[in-house]
Amino acid sequence: MPDLLQLPWPAYAAAAVFIVSLGALGLRLFFQNRSRAGRSADAAAHKRPRPTPVDGFGDALAILRGDGDAPSHAVTAERRALVIGRWAPGCDILVRDAGGELRHARVELLHGANLTVEDLGSRSGTWLDGERIEQFKPQPLWPGATIDVHGARWRVEMRPPSREHEGR
Repeated sequence: MPDLLQLPWPAYAAAAVFIVSLGALGLRLFFQNRSRAGRSADAAAHKRPRPTPVDGFGDALAILRGDGDAPSHAVTAERRALVIGRWAPGCDILVRDAGGELRHARVELLHGANLTVEDLGSRSGTWLDGERIEQFKPQPLWPGATIDVHGARWRVEMRPPSREHEGR
């Protein structure tokens, strides 16, 4: 066996790099597995309710009624915002067209019955009643308004005011 002190210095450097890399890989795998386990537990505990296609109002405050292939979705007191996009965590309404943005637009119910649509920085734009809306500036929605996002279209329907609010 050769005397370790007589090895050239590049051999020591290579051995040190190998040992550090091996340790870093082990730490990375350890923390990666821990974070995956934590994410699955967190996801189960904090899973957002997914919107489901709707036929009637039910408990909905507003409905985005889909035209053609686009399904209808409800805005409820528990689910006050819907994100439209191709795919992304937190996307509620999926647009199947490959040209759509990951997170394209957001429809949100603000105080009372104020419903808005906001373009989230898309290249192809979000269209409200045939006019392109400005990015990152929420625009008010009204019954009968149409929202177009990369070939998919929804018509806005709002719940009629209930009798308990008429006297106010």
